[in-house]
Amino acid sequence: MISVKKFVRSARQNREDRLYHEKSNKSAIRTLGYLERQKGPLKASIKKDCDDYAVGVLGDVRYAPWLYVYSIVAGQFSEGWLPSNYWGRVIVPKIQGVHGRVSELKSMNQIIFKSDLFPDLLSYVNGIFSNDTGKVFSPDEAEKFLFSSSSRVIFKPDQARQGLGIQIFRSEEFDAHRFKRSFKGSGVFQKFIDQDNTLASFCPSAVATLRLNTAINERGVSELRSAHLRLGTGTDIHVKNTSQIRVPVCLSTGSLYDAGYTSEWLEIGCHPDSDVKFSGFKFPMFKEAVIAVNRLQETIPFVKCIGWDVCVDSTGKVNIMEWNGRQNGIQFPEATQGPCFVGLGW
Repeated sequence: MISVKKFVRSARQNREDRLYHEKSNKSAIRTLGYLERQKGPLKASIKKDCDDYAVGVLGDVRYAPWLYVYSIVAGQFSEGWLPSNYWGRVIVPKIQGVHGRVSELKSMNQIIFKSDLFPDLLSYVNGIFSNDTGKVFSPDEAEKFLFSSSSRVIFKPDQARQGLGIQIFRSEEFDAHRFKRSFKGSGVFQKFIDQDNTLASFCPSAVATLRLNTAINERGVSELRSAHLRLGTGTDIHVKNTSQIRVPVCLSTGSLYDAGYTSEWLEIGCHPDSDVKFSGFKFPMFKEAVIAVNRLQETIPFVKCIGWDVCVDSTGKVNIMEWNGRQNGIQFPEATQGPCFVGLGW
């Protein structure tokens, strides 16, 4: 006979799963609406292929809505696609486990990877300013160190997602004592990046980031599985999910595709503010960035898929702004470049 505790736990899990799928599919249907207004309704025959695959292969029709989105972008249905909610509820627990959650602790970047590719300056955890060697800084020492070589720094809270909570501090306005009194969480201070001039031509106010998704294959080797450029718009000081422009990037050459997409999936050929075209643009230091993230991925092969946010500064140096080892956002890559994760045994 099932115990009361097990019954309550099962009921809670079922409710969480139901709410998760409802939220994910609401997003998928909204995205499909954006796309159908541009391209016309998804063909009934393709929709049936999606439904059949969701039920027959993935095990539930609730995985169909994201397949609709991928299909209308690609113009056809393809086997091997991973719907966003299938990724989150089936794949992520299987390939990441609890270890993928460590990526939410941005203050641990240097301790985990010991790489100078991260522009991290100081961590702030449990009220303590410290560096990658564990040296503790007083508030006055931290303030002096943070602005010793630049008048601006970036602060990223742990567990921050979609660009939320990121702050840029200027030396004349930052007070480490006041920060310590007011901020109750943890996070990392990073160097302010002056981005590559060619990337700045798209949107000078927000640093352009290259999202690279790497995955560990069955031989334990890291492979690049998708790539797209994320650009800010308007007066954004950093790229935000709500206003970003995304452009797929060729995995072999680093060249941008001819078309990108707004946050509402409107297909465009140039940046809406600067009018800089995507066609013919090659991401600087692309091969070097790919080599770097593959090497880092192989240092933690038990987190089998990582989304890396990479930028290139004005000196041509590759910088890794953050890594995402849990929900690394596979909807856009799957729709524009997928199926991205076939042949991995997942």
